[in-house]
This record gives sequence, structure tokens and C-alpha cells, in this order.
Amino acid sequence: MYTRALALSEEQGLVRQRVQALVGVWDVYVNHDKLLEAREFAAEGMKLGDAHDDDGFRLWSHTMLGITDLFLGDLVAANDHFDRASALYARAERVPRFASFDPDVGATVDGAVTRWLLGYPDQAAARIEGYKRRAAEIGDSFHVLMASVWAAWLHQLRGEPEAARRDAELGLRGVSGRGGGDQLDAMSTFFRGWAVTKTPAEGAGSPESPLQDGIREMRQGLADAAAARTLIWQPHWLALVAEAHAEAGEIDRALDTLDEAVESATHGRGYYRAELERIRGELLLARTPPDAAAAEANFERALATARSQASKAYELRAATSLARLWQHQGRAADARALLEPVYQWFTEGFDTPDLLEAQALLSALR
Repeated sequence: MYTRALALSEEQGLVRQRVQALVGVWDVYVNHDKLLEAREFAAEGMKLGDAHDDDGFRLWSHTMLGITDLFLGDLVAANDHFDRASALYARAERVPRFASFDPDVGATVDGAVTRWLLGYPDQAAARIEGYKRRAAEIGDSFHVLMASVWAAWLHQLRGEPEAARRDAELGLRGVSGRGGGDQLDAMSTFFRGWAVTKTPAEGAGSPESPLQDGIREMRQGLADAAAARTLIWQPHWLALVAEAHAEAGEIDRALDTLDEAVESATHGRGYYRAELERIRGELLLARTPPDAAAAEANFERALATARSQASKAYELRAATSLARLWQHQGRAADARALLEPVYQWFTEGFDTPDLLEAQALLSALR
């Protein structure tokens, strides 16, 4: 449909219709994990915005480029596009509606995730919660729903299962009113399942196996996403399923699932690339016998990747994993020299699990 619309709009010189078609075809390509092709469509929208001096076209294009760059792992570029989109939205008198969502919600909620990855957990949370309040104030139920689901994603990244479950269940209630069966349904299901694996005392279903209940729900979310032809989440989600299998003591299945995550990934595994390396290192240490040498190599690759992407969040996790390994090997001075400057870079989020864990490890290394 969108391909035909692109052709017709070009033949007839219909610029507005062409940008709308570009948004539609970009959305399809992003969800199918065809990110390089998607970025070309977004860049064409920007060219049309510049050629016609149209801030509405530029707003949509910055949002599309930001989302694409986020999933490609170019976090600095993504953050810049989201900031530019938000600035354009703030001064816009009218915003063209080219999709089911407003471009500002994309810039805000995906921008919040990007801020977290760059190392600003409190800014990320404030950004997404502020958008939820604004959407609620104007009675925009769809954008309240979308913000709630993305908030569940952010809380998962921040390691906050109770908050993730709360927002995921808000998402499921909102989705049920729309008939379900879409990306928002899959995301809500998956993140609620993840939260169940992290809060076993409050798990649903069989009381003797809340971890397995959560894993089943996570896999249902993956199946729902595949049914909705949304493939972009697979590397991240499969890696989280692998972690859950490890928590259940199923190390070999965890490693198999992580292999599946890596195989499903494209474009260098995007924003989750460092975590795929780090998680493999943790799984190798959990094996019997542990493979410390291979784990150390994975942690070092995770650290290098996080630094190349300017992801302070994942740099902290990788440094913490590697420092803990060195601590166990009697290399406390090396561990502290690695972890301390990463921890000291942060200016916020000191009550989040990752920073609390790093701080506790540094205290133990004194």
C-alpha cells in the first residue's frame, strides 16, 4: 500500500502525500528490522522538509531518524534528532498527522530510552512520566497507552520490576479496549512477564513456578510480536529470556536462547549489542565449570562496545561485571581502577539498581 502511494505521489508531484507515504513505509521497515532501508526513507523526508522549508516534514523526519538511529545503536545521533524534534514541536502551530501516533510522542518516549542509555536515568524517567501526565490531561487515551507501554520498557531497562509491571498492566488494559493483537499488546505482555520473573513472590499462576510463568509470558510476548510482524525487539527480548532461564538454573537453555538472540540480530545488534556480550559473560561464569577467561573476553567486548556507542548505562554494567570477576581473582586494585571512574561520571540516578550495585562493589573493593 505505502509503496504504491510513494510511486503515485512522486508521479503526481504531491509532496505532502509523499511524506505521509514515507512515514508509513518507514514504520513498516523499522518494525521488520530493516533499519538501513528505513533510514533512507526518513532521510528522504528530511530532504523534502528542507527543500520546501516545512517544519512539519522536518519534525516527522527527525523523529523517524531518531528512532532508527536508536535501534541502530547510534545513540548520540538519536538523542540529537529527538531534541530537534521536540524543539520543532514546541513551536509548531499545527502538526501534520501522518500516522496513528503524534511525532512528539515518538521523540519523547524513545528519547527517554535514549537518555537512559546515555547515562541519564532520572531525566529519562521524568521525560516519560511528564508525557504521560500531559496526555492524560488532554484526554488522549492512545498516547497515554503508548507512553505507559514505553514506560514499562524504560522501567525494565532501569531494573524496576514493580514499576514495569504496573505500566505493562496499564498497557494491557488499554490494549484490550482496542481489540489487542498489535505491537503494544506484545510489549505489554512481554514486560509483564519479565516483571513476574523478577518478583517471584507476587508471580501469577502456579505458585511453585513463578519464574516459569514469567518465562512463558515473555515467550508469548515474543510470539505476539512475530504475529504482528514486529521483529525489532527480538535480540533484546530473547536476551532477557536467556537471563530468566539462568535464574531458573537452566544455564544451557539460557546459552541456547542467547545464541538465538544473536542470530536474530542485524546491524551489529544495535543498542543492545553490549548487553548481549555482557550477558554471555555472566552465563559462562554460571556454567559448571565456569569459563572465566571467555567471560572476561566477553566483558571486555561489552565495555568496548558500550564506549563506542557512548552508552554510559551499559558501560557501567560491563565495568561492574568485569570488576566483580577481577575481585574474585584477587585483582581488587584493577577492579576499582576500572569501575570507579565510570561510577563517578554519573550525576543522577544513584537510587537505581545499577548504580547501587556498582557503589556496593566499590565499597567492598576498598
